[in-house]
Amino acid sequence: MRDVPWKRIELRWFIAVVVLAACAVAIPALTCIPVAVTIAGVAWRWPDAIASVVAFVVLAARPALDDLSERRLGLGSFATSPAVILGLAVLWAGISVALRRGRDRRSIWPDRDVLLAHLILLLTYAIALASGLLHHGWAALGPGAREAIRMASVVSGYLVVYWWAQESPERYRTGWIYLALGALAPVSVAVWQLITNSGNLESEGLNRLRGTFSHPHTLGPYLVPFILCAVSGINEARALVGLIWLGLAAGLSVLLALTYSRTAELVLISGLIALPILQTRYLGFRALRHALVVVLLFSVVGWLVAGGYIRERFSGLRIGAEALEAARTGQTESSLEWRLLNWGGLITLGADHPITGEGLGMTPVLNPQIDPATELPYTAHNDFVRVFFEGGILGLVGYVLYGALLLRWALKRARRASVRQAPTAFAVVAALLALIFLTAGAQEWGTLTAVQFELYGMLALITAAGLDSSPAGLEMPSEGVRTDRAV
Repeated sequence: MRDVPWKRIELRWFIAVVVLAACAVAIPALTCIPVAVTIAGVAWRWPDAIASVVAFVVLAARPALDDLSERRLGLGSFATSPAVILGLAVLWAGISVALRRGRDRRSIWPDRDVLLAHLILLLTYAIALASGLLHHGWAALGPGAREAIRMASVVSGYLVVYWWAQESPERYRTGWIYLALGALAPVSVAVWQLITNSGNLESEGLNRLRGTFSHPHTLGPYLVPFILCAVSGINEARALVGLIWLGLAAGLSVLLALTYSRTAELVLISGLIALPILQTRYLGFRALRHALVVVLLFSVVGWLVAGGYIRERFSGLRIGAEALEAARTGQTESSLEWRLLNWGGLITLGADHPITGEGLGMTPVLNPQIDPATELPYTAHNDFVRVFFEGGILGLVGYVLYGALLLRWALKRARRASVRQAPTAFAVVAALLALIFLTAGAQEWGTLTAVQFELYGMLALITAAGLDSSPAGLEMPSEGVRTDRAV
C-alpha cells in the first residue's frame, strides 16, 4: 500500500508531460513553461549556482549568438533566435534570484545612485510605451514590449553578474576570464573572415569584418572596451607585459578599422582622448602626462597600421544640400550622406508628437526609409534621434539624465577602485562615455544588445570589486561607518 501514493504521483507526472507535449505541438512557445519552472526552482533553492551559470552565459556565451539570429538552425515555426531565448532566460533568472534575495533581506541594487538612473530609464520607457498605445493602438504593443523586455534582460544580466561577483573577490578575475573567452569567438571569426574574404560584402569592393555579429556596426563598438582596457594595461604594466598589451590593442584596432565603421572609429578615438582625462583626479597630473604619452604612442602605431583604412572611410564625404539631394535620389554610396536624410526624416516625422513621441520600438516600423536589402524600414542609426522619435522631448530628457547619472555613478565607482583595478575601471567608464555621448549616439549603443551586455557586465565586475577596496592614498573608513548605501 505504501507504493500507491508514489504510483499516483508518477501517473500525474506522466499525464502532465503528455498534456504539455500535446500543447507544445500546437503552440511551440509552451515548451518554455517547464524551462521557466526549472529556472525558478533552481534559483530559489540554489541562487548562487544559477547566478554562476548566468554570469558565464552573459559574459562568455552571449557574443557568439548574434550570428544565429538569421535562424539557420531549422527550428521551423519556433523561429525565436537563440539570442532572444537567452535574453528571456536571463531576465527570468534575475527575477527569480531577486525574489529569493528579497526574502532573505539582501540588497538588490548596489546603491541608490544606480537605482535612480534605471528608475528614470524605466519612466522613459513607460512614457514611450504609453504614447505608442495612444497614437497607434495595440499595433504598438508588440514592438514596445519587445524593446522593454530586451532592455530589462540587459539590466537583469548586470544585477545577476553583480550578485555573483560580490560573493568572492576571486570572481572579479574569473569574470574577466569569461569576458576574454567570450571575445575569442567574434575575434577568431573576424580573423577568418579577413583571411577568406567572407565578411559583410554588401558594399562593393569591401570585405567588412563582422565576427559573430549580424553587422560590422556591432563588432566595432564591441571591441572598443577591450582596446581601452589594453591601453590602460600599457600604462600600468612592466616593459614586456606592456608590449603584449600594446600588441593586443593594436591587433584589435586593426580588426575594428576593417569593419569600415566610421562611428566605431570615432568611438575609439573619443575613448582614447577621454581615458587619461578621467584618470586625472585619481592619479594626478604626473600620471596624466604618462597616460597621454602612452595614448599618443598607441595612436601613432594604430595610424601607421590602419591609417589608410581610416582615410578611405572618411574621404569623399559631402555635407549640406548636395549630400541630402544625393541621398534622396539614391545617387550616393556614402552611409553618412544617407544617414543625414534618415535623421532628418525621423525628426520631421517625430515632430507630429513632439512631447511623448511615436511609441517605444516604433522606429523600425514607421521609418519611411526602406533598406533595399531586407525591404524593411531602417533603424535610426542615432540614439538621440531614435529616443526623440519614440519618446519625444520627455523621452530624450529622460534618456540623457539616465546616461549622465549612469556615467557619474560609474566614475565614482572607478575612483573607489583599488590601485590594480583602477586602470580597467576607468577604461570601462571611458568606453561608456564615448558610446553614449562623445559620438552623439550615432552608433546606436542603446539597441546593440551584445555590446550592452558586455559593458554592463564589466560595470558589474568593477562595482562588486570596489565594495571592500579603497584607492591608493586613502584610508579605509573607520569600523561601523557604511560606505555603500545598499538598496
